[in-house]
Amino acid sequence: MGPELFQGRRSSAIGWTGYGANLGNLAKAAPLGGFFNAITEDDGVVRFLRLLAEYRGSYYESMLLAMFRR
Repeated sequence: MGPELFQGRRSSAIGWTGYGANLGNLAKAAPLGGFFNAITEDDGVVRFLRLLAEYRGSYYESMLLAMFRR
Protein backbone atom coordinates (compact mmCIF):
# COMPACT_ATOMS: atom_id res chain seq x y z
CA MET A 1 0.00 0.00 0.00
CA GLY A 2 1.35 3.38 -0.90
CA PRO A 3 1.04 6.63 1.07
CA GLU A 4 -1.51 8.00 -1.44
CA LEU A 5 -4.07 5.71 0.19
CA PHE A 6 -3.94 7.90 3.31
CA GLN A 7 -4.01 11.35 1.71
CA GLY A 8 -6.04 13.63 3.94
CA ARG A 9 -6.44 10.89 6.56
CA ARG A 10 -4.64 10.43 9.82
CA SER A 11 -2.64 7.23 10.18
CA SER A 12 -1.18 5.76 13.34
CA ALA A 13 1.13 3.33 11.59
CA ILE A 14 4.28 2.33 13.39
CA GLY A 15 7.56 2.80 11.54
CA TRP A 16 9.89 -0.17 11.10
CA THR A 17 13.61 -0.05 10.36
CA GLY A 18 13.77 -3.49 8.74
CA TYR A 19 11.67 -5.98 6.83
CA GLY A 20 11.65 -9.76 6.49
CA ALA A 21 9.37 -11.64 4.12
CA ASN A 22 8.25 -15.21 3.55
CA LEU A 23 10.09 -17.45 1.14
CA GLY A 24 9.10 -16.65 -2.44
CA ASN A 25 7.17 -19.89 -3.01
CA LEU A 26 5.14 -19.40 0.17
CA ALA A 27 4.37 -15.78 -0.68
CA LYS A 28 3.12 -16.78 -4.15
CA ALA A 29 0.87 -19.49 -2.72
CA ALA A 30 -0.71 -17.32 -0.01
CA PRO A 31 -3.55 -15.00 -1.05
CA LEU A 32 -2.79 -12.56 1.80
CA GLY A 33 -0.12 -11.98 4.38
CA GLY A 34 0.71 -9.57 7.15
CA PHE A 35 3.07 -8.81 9.97
CA PHE A 36 2.59 -10.18 13.47
CA ASN A 37 5.07 -8.21 15.52
CA ALA A 38 3.92 -7.38 19.03
CA ILE A 39 5.34 -4.41 20.91
CA THR A 40 5.65 -4.88 24.63
CA GLU A 41 5.43 -2.02 27.08
CA ASP A 42 8.06 -1.37 29.75
CA ASP A 43 6.46 -3.93 32.07
CA GLY A 44 6.59 -6.66 29.39
CA VAL A 45 2.84 -6.67 28.66
CA VAL A 46 1.34 -6.38 25.17
CA ARG A 47 -1.74 -4.17 25.53
CA PHE A 48 -2.59 -3.46 21.89
CA LEU A 49 -1.53 -4.43 18.38
CA ARG A 50 -0.78 -2.04 15.54
CA LEU A 51 -2.81 -2.63 12.39
CA LEU A 52 -0.46 -0.79 10.02
CA ALA A 53 3.29 -0.53 9.71
CA GLU A 54 5.30 1.81 7.49
CA TYR A 55 8.63 0.83 5.93
CA ARG A 56 10.44 2.98 3.37
CA GLY A 57 7.31 4.84 2.29
CA SER A 58 5.07 1.79 1.89
CA TYR A 59 2.43 0.58 4.31
CA TYR A 60 1.92 -3.02 5.38
CA GLU A 61 -1.07 -4.50 7.17
CA SER A 62 -1.02 -6.76 10.18
CA MET A 63 -2.00 -10.40 9.87
CA LEU A 64 -5.05 -9.58 12.00
CA LEU A 65 -6.18 -6.88 9.58
CA ALA A 66 -5.50 -9.09 6.54
CA MET A 67 -7.60 -11.90 8.02
CA PHE A 68 -10.40 -9.48 8.93
CA ARG A 69 -10.46 -8.05 5.40
CA ARG A 70 -10.48 -11.55 3.90
